[in-house]
Amino acid sequence: MRSQPYYFSGPQLITRKDGTIKQVEDLRANHILGLVTGTTFERDAEQLGTQVKLYEDDNQTLIELLNGRIDGVLTDRIVGLNAIAELKEGDRLTLVGSVLRSEVIAIAFHKENTALKDQVNDIIS
Repeated sequence: MRSQPYYFSGPQLITRKDGTIKQVEDLRANHILGLVTGTTFERDAEQLGTQVKLYEDDNQTLIELLNGRIDGVLTDRIVGLNAIAELKEGDRLTLVGSVLRSEVIAIAFHKENTALKDQVNDIIS
């Protein structure tokens, strides 16, 4: 059982503005995408046919992208936007297209705990 959704986002491709990848269709098997370990985005990168390099956090992936060690980053759209805004030289990066798929985030509850679920849904509303 879950709450009503409270967060809507999805995997977003981020590249350098001066790079050759201008749309998702530009990705090739020799491109390397940086991803954070433990995310659901590794499956997305595999479906795109790219190589994957895993990192501890989004700051590392974006710094590697800025330094030219990887070709792109695949991360949550909102997380990516915030990281770019906070990162020195983040203005050299750009979002490519829209999210690859939609993700709806909610809170999971034990199936008998309807009272707590109802309280949380009231707060979300």
